[in-house]
Amino acid sequence: MAYKIIQSQLFLTKVIHLLEYLEKTWGKKVSEEFKQKLDTQILSLLKQLDKGKNCKLPNVKRLLITPHNKLFYRVKGKTIYIITFFDMRQDPKKISMSEALTKKYDPVKYKTPTGTQLSCKGWIQEAALRMLFK
Repeated sequence: MAYKIIQSQLFLTKVIHLLEYLEKTWGKKVSEEFKQKLDTQILSLLKQLDKGKNCKLPNVKRLLITPHNKLFYRVKGKTIYIITFFDMRQDPKKISMSEALTKKYDPVKYKTPTGTQLSCKGWIQEAALRMLFK
């Protein structure tokens, strides 16, 4: 059974901010290693849907990426919805998935940026964002 993965805008934004932080604070190598771990864990969901643990919200599971990072997802039919991403160094009261769960995807609002105007800190992050939007 082939599953499709859909990543929410909230998830993408949080991951990009974390990658920028890791690169700025710890260097490009650490940022790339984290990105590799995240990609590996997301792809492992395709093979083992019940890999994550149940959380308080109905039909939502959490998956530990690193000791500091959790990914929250939901499986509905043949689709895996990646809802949000949480960095444990954040305030736990700030984790809000209700917004990500209730909002509908608006393709006009999240149109892939074009041109030379940056919407991220640098061109490396901008390239990653534009690839994720496509």
